[in-house]
Amino acid sequence: MPKVTVIIPTYNYAQYIIEGIDSVLAQATEQMPIEIIVVDDGSTDETQVVLDNYIVSEKIRYFYQKNQGKAAATRKAVSLATGKYIFNLDADDYFLPHKLKTFVNIFENYPSVIHVGSAAKVIDDKGNHLSTESIDALWANRPVNGIALATYFLKHNTLWAGGSTYAVRADVLKALTIPDAVDMYLDEYLILGILSQGDSFCFTTPLSIWRVHGKNYSNMNTQQLIEKNKRLLTSSSGTLAALRQYSELPSTLFKLYEFKHQTRLIASMEDNQSKSIVDILHYGKRMVALRKEGVAFFKRYTSFNRLFPTPVLHFLKRQMQ
Repeated sequence: MPKVTVIIPTYNYAQYIIEGIDSVLAQATEQMPIEIIVVDDGSTDETQVVLDNYIVSEKIRYFYQKNQGKAAATRKAVSLATGKYIFNLDADDYFLPHKLKTFVNIFENYPSVIHVGSAAKVIDDKGNHLSTESIDALWANRPVNGIALATYFLKHNTLWAGGSTYAVRADVLKALTIPDAVDMYLDEYLILGILSQGDSFCFTTPLSIWRVHGKNYSNMNTQQLIEKNKRLLTSSSGTLAALRQYSELPSTLFKLYEFKHQTRLIASMEDNQSKSIVDILHYGKRMVALRKEGVAFFKRYTSFNRLFPTPVLHFLKRQMQ
């Protein structure tokens, strides 16, 4: 079997990263050489100390950089990878047994497949199982056209087989530009870019673990959520700009992502009490331009709600409570 690279971009996950590394090393065999590339994006915790004390294997390469964001850390890790296939692993997650071999077998047996993913189990910081990610069976357990899957993602306002659950042929990922501006939507950007290059194969069986803990988005206080939402909106704008430069992406997909960004933008205006009638009219025009997508499409983006002035929308929400 060919050599694989597991990249681990990290920032302040000293308490979790060893478990992730161990989950990879446990799957190394003579027939399938493994390298692990950790790019530390300026951690201020004990990450460097933990890894300095742990790294005794030539399989693990550690690099420290000043804080630049996950996109920059991922870009560096990809550039350093020497394996035929690249697996992504977020530093607070880990792989389940046999994932590497299972994915590599798909790559080796299906030359058209450039992206392999799976469902994930979600656990809390104590290891308790919370849920299992659901993947639509119509798109799973067989090779599917990547552009068709990416179109499905955007039309249904969903996404899977990103983050710690996917792998990609190295030559495909190395050919993608990874700008800093995509930031919080790095996974979304990469998946759209990758899927436009070839076929995908996704397992409904979970082969990765996602960990929910105090540093996750879902556990932030109000002020942290406000700051994170600002960053998300900036990242959405950056992703849109990056995709605009990406000629391999079909125009239909770009238009769908553009609408997704506009929906995020007008939702942010609602949160900030700044949505105007002009904003509503502009958003309505974008809906008309995509009317062929049908009512179900707009419902998935709660687009009809965006056509109400903010005071009216808040009044209706109160009446429904």
